[in-house]
Amino acid sequence: MIIAMISCAVHPSYTSTIDFANTNITSLDQVIIPDESATEVHFEDNFIQNISVNDLSNLSQVTHLYMQRNLLNHIYDSSFLFNNETLILDLSENQLVIVTNMTFYGLTQLLELYLQENYLSFLADKAFSWMSKLTILDLSRNQLSSLTNLTFSGLEQLEKLILNHNDLTDFPAVFSPLKNLLNLQVVGNKLTEIKSEYFTGIEQLRTLGIGSNPISQIQDFAFLRLNNLDYFHFWGNSMEAFEGNDLKGLFKLRIFYPGYSNLRLIEEGAFSDLVNLELLYIRWAKLETISKNAFNASNLPVVSTPS
Repeated sequence: MIIAMISCAVHPSYTSTIDFANTNITSLDQVIIPDESATEVHFEDNFIQNISVNDLSNLSQVTHLYMQRNLLNHIYDSSFLFNNETLILDLSENQLVIVTNMTFYGLTQLLELYLQENYLSFLADKAFSWMSKLTILDLSRNQLSSLTNLTFSGLEQLEKLILNHNDLTDFPAVFSPLKNLLNLQVVGNKLTEIKSEYFTGIEQLRTLGIGSNPISQIQDFAFLRLNNLDYFHFWGNSMEAFEGNDLKGLFKLRIFYPGYSNLRLIEEGAFSDLVNLELLYIRWAKLETISKNAFNASNLPVVSTPS
């Protein structure tokens, strides 16, 4: 059996922490929890391969649970049944392949879930529906190639979704359940076109990162729903021109990064709706022509171009 040293602050109101990090644990059934009132537990940098039902039943008071950099390849359904006090769960840098609609059953109070740098290729419909209070979900650097309009069902409080560096080629209306989403990151996928249906239901979005995709086309009025967008990262794409209707509706956009791309032309009226634009960063593009009246003359932005 392995017993961890407990690191507790002196003041009784402080969080107590149990640290099992880097202790060569291979299975959670090896572990004896010396203080079941602890609210923060660290299992990172071990060799744990799976989580079974009841493995975490003696951690029902834990609010912060860290299990990154293990060898986790399977989580049995309902393994978190007794962890309804957990607020932050970090399972990043493991070997998980799928998430079922029962994987996270029980995590009703969870606010932040980190699943980046696994091997996830499949997310079941309603995979996260038990976590109605979730505000941050990181799924970056996995192998996701498709999502459905039920993948994120139930996540009405989600504010930040990170899908960077997956294999997504399309995601029609998959974000529609995310009524409070403020920050969406889909950098480094395989998107070739931006479609208006991508942004259905996420009209409150403030930050969008969609750079480093081979995007060569924007559907007319694709951003019409995003009239609250403030920051747009569109770095490293294959667009050669911005045409008149490409950016319609982005009235509140302040910062726009379309650089490091094949951009050669900004056509007349292309940026006319960007009346609050403060910074246009087009360094390392191949820009040749900015047409007359490309911008709204009443509010010209600072344009950052190659030196």
